[in-house]
Amino acid sequence: TRYCLALVIVWHPWLPAFSRKIGRGIGSILNCIFDDNHQMSLVIAIVLAAQTGYARPELLVDTAWLAAHLDDPSVRIVDMRPRGYADAHIPGAVWLDNNAIRIADRPPDFLPTPAEFEELMTRLGISNTTRVVAYDERGGIYAARLWWILNHYGHANVALLDGGWTKWTADGRPTNAATPSPSSTSFKVRPGT
Repeated sequence: TRYCLALVIVWHPWLPAFSRKIGRGIGSILNCIFDDNHQMSLVIAIVLAAQTGYARPELLVDTAWLAAHLDDPSVRIVDMRPRGYADAHIPGAVWLDNNAIRIADRPPDFLPTPAEFEELMTRLGISNTTRVVAYDERGGIYAARLWWILNHYGHANVALLDGGWTKWTADGRPTNAATPSPSSTSFKVRPGT
């Protein structure tokens, strides 16, 4: 019972908006949820996530946003898929092999050196002001590593494509096989990282 009471107090600020969205049946729904203590927090978390969106929306972009920014020179799209780039990719995307940012003989973090990372980002056309959007087809495992390393080296203007390559193609978004030639840029690792 204490567990239920604590949860109600924590979530109370959202209940009025929640009940307006669900309608008059909120009492019945909450009674059902609270009768099963084992699934209560999961159900409420799922419902609230569906109602409120992402806690940090700047970390994800959806396919519609990216499609609208394909020609934006301040955005660099990075394809992190291990295979398939030469066959088709998001227009304007550059390819980055995960092995270039995961150096096998440098445990525990396997990071490239700051100088190596600066050279790599510069070669990809990424500057310190570039909005980077990374994607893969494996649930974000490779794209998230690039996100982490960019943040580690002081570049927080990076997001993952929500749903990655799988969602992009499922939405019928454009693809091509053209390899872009990024314009000359300069990327500098933030001092102290």
